[in-house]
Amino acid sequence: YIMSNSSDLGTECANPHESRYFPARLLLYDQQPGGVGISAQVGDTCIDHNKLKN
Repeated sequence: YIMSNSSDLGTECANPHESRYFPARLLLYDQQPGGVGISAQVGDTCIDHNKLKN
């Protein structure tokens, strides 16, 4: 489990009115200066989940 505040993470959402191509992805980043390690933890969790799936 990962606990965080909404101000800890930032996201990128594609603008449907923009003509630039955006690949399907989920982009999360530490919004706090220096980071708080949430992105790294989420990345590790996703990698572990992928290993279990395959």
